[in-house]
Amino acid sequence: MRNLLFNSSKSILLMITFFTRIPIKLQSEFDDNDYKLGIILLPIIGIVIGIGLLILKIFTFISSTYVLGLILTLFYLWISGGLHLDGLGDTLDGLFSGRDRESQLEIMKDSRLGTFGALGLIFVIGAYIILLGEGTLATVFLMPIVGKSSTMLSAYMSDYARDEEGLGFKFITLSDKTVRNSAFAFSFIIGIITNYMILIPMVLTFIIAGITTKWIQKKIGGSTGDTLGFINEFSQVMFLLLTNVIL
Repeated sequence: MRNLLFNSSKSILLMITFFTRIPIKLQSEFDDNDYKLGIILLPIIGIVIGIGLLILKIFTFISSTYVLGLILTLFYLWISGGLHLDGLGDTLDGLFSGRDRESQLEIMKDSRLGTFGALGLIFVIGAYIILLGEGTLATVFLMPIVGKSSTMLSAYMSDYARDEEGLGFKFITLSDKTVRNSAFAFSFIIGIITNYMILIPMVLTFIIAGITTKWIQKKIGGSTGDTLGFINEFSQVMFLLLTNVIL
């Protein structure tokens, strides 16, 4: 039990340093088992981000939902470091370039931002400002959990698209049924605890994420770290939008 707790803590800290700006110094060495355990526990990173958003939502006494949404969005951008937004921009530039598979993958590696990437970033950030400001406490808290869980599901459904290893290689190749089941378990349990009706937009978001993953696979033959970042941001916006429309 002690070893399990130690390994879990080590893996969670690894994921925190990778997916957030929370300053943690790691002195341990990590192997594939640590990394896979971290992937299984990735929704906990969503919980950490969700708690931060929830605290701001509760204690920011501002009547304007747009100003509140801007504050929440800026906090999210800071704590996540814009990691997934970078992937979103690169993915949109590649997938909508109208080129062949190899060219799309090459465009996604280019650090320059194109038209489709810029438009996507404007849309997503604008959606966050509006939907986070108007969202309920449960929705705001669950958003990053659903985002991380959707990323896990996408990785489970995917092969790695590139010939050379990139940032998403381990995440995709180490994701199996345990990762998928962990994504569902964390999301559904927390969803039931907060508001069982929220399971409807949550399930719809997972379905949309799965369909989108299959579409990406047809375009480039699998997934990459960039496409997983796209799935994370796209799923979070879809979840916020669906909860706003349905609930």
